[in-house]
Amino acid sequence: MTTHGHGHELTHALEDQHFKIEAWAKAARPNDDGELARESVLEGSAMAAMVEYLLQGSGRSLQDLPDIDPAMLSATWRKRRCSRKRRLS
Repeated sequence: MTTHGHGHELTHALEDQHFKIEAWAKAARPNDDGELARESVLEGSAMAAMVEYLLQGSGRSLQDLPDIDPAMLSATWRKRRCSRKRRLS
């Protein structure tokens, strides 16, 4: 798993530790729309943390959206990955 992938999952773990998200997500059952809405909130939060991580060092932030070109995230990810490989070598 990639570092930003770990950050995404760590966000879920921290939210669960502090807010008991599994119980919160299940509380919407059996309302399909409610379940989807709650799952979307949780995934959106973790995605926001991951994108913020990817933007570190770029001088940009999620607050700059929608001005961020999605291709910039790929370039930033590749740059971090190459930098990490060099450190590990």
